[in-house]
Amino acid sequence: MLEIKQMLASSAKYSLKAPYSMTPQYVTIHNTANDAAALNEARYHNSNNNQVSFHYAVDDKEIIQVLPDNRTAWHCGDGRGNGNMKSIGVEICYSKSGGDRYDKAENNAVELTAYLLNRHGLGINSVKKHQDWSGKYCPHRILDRGTWKDFLNRVEKALNKIQGKGGTNTPPKNEPYRIQSGTYSTKKEAESAKAKVAQNKLANIDYITINEDKGKFYFQTGTYANEASAKQYLQKMKDLKILWVGSVIKA
Repeated sequence: MLEIKQMLASSAKYSLKAPYSMTPQYVTIHNTANDAAALNEARYHNSNNNQVSFHYAVDDKEIIQVLPDNRTAWHCGDGRGNGNMKSIGVEICYSKSGGDRYDKAENNAVELTAYLLNRHGLGINSVKKHQDWSGKYCPHRILDRGTWKDFLNRVEKALNKIQGKGGTNTPPKNEPYRIQSGTYSTKKEAESAKAKVAQNKLANIDYITINEDKGKFYFQTGTYANEASAKQYLQKMKDLKILWVGSVIKA
C-alpha cells in the first residue's frame, strides 16, 4: 500500500468539519465526481469553511489523510446518522473522466480500505457506499460500471492478505511525526534546503516551516503517517545531500 501522507485540517476547523469524536464502525466509499488530484482535494478541504468533509483522498499516486480516524465528518448526507457519525470517508479521485488514472486510484482505495478495516478491527460488511446512507448516486463511477461487488471482493482479498501476515491483533501504529533539520547559519540556507525538499517531493512545501533558535535556523516538515515513514524520508534527504543532520520528532 502507498504511504499515507497526513495533511490534517486545523483543529480550529473541527467545529465545522469534524465536530464529534467517534469510534469507526464503517468505511464509506465515495467518488469525487471531478478530475482533481488528491493533493488538490486535500488543500481545498482544509482551506474552505464549508460543512463538508472526509477523511482520505486517494488518487493514482497518493493517499492523503485530512482528518483523524477518530473524528466524525460530514460526507454521507445522513445528518447525525451512522454514515456521518460512525464511518470513515474515502474519496476516490479522477472519477469524472475515468481511465487509467482512475483505475489506479481505485486500486489504491482498495488497499487503503483493507488497511482501515484491519486497523479498526472491522470486517468486509463494514464497507459501505455513500448511496447506502442517503441514496445519493455515489460512488458514481463504480455504480455506472456495476462493479461494487467486485470492489468488495478486492477489498476482502487485500484484507485476507494483511491478516494472513498476522495483522489482526496488532493494528499498525499511526502516530504523526515530523522531520527537523539540523541548524543553518542563515535563513537563506534554511530556505534553500526547504526548497530542495519540496522539489524532490519529500514533503509538501505548504507544510514546511522555517524556525529560528538563538540566531540559528532550521526547518520542520509537515507530518508523516508514522515514525518509520518519517525516518525513510529523512534518509532520502540525507542520501540526496539536502541535509547532513536531522531527526524525527512527534508532531
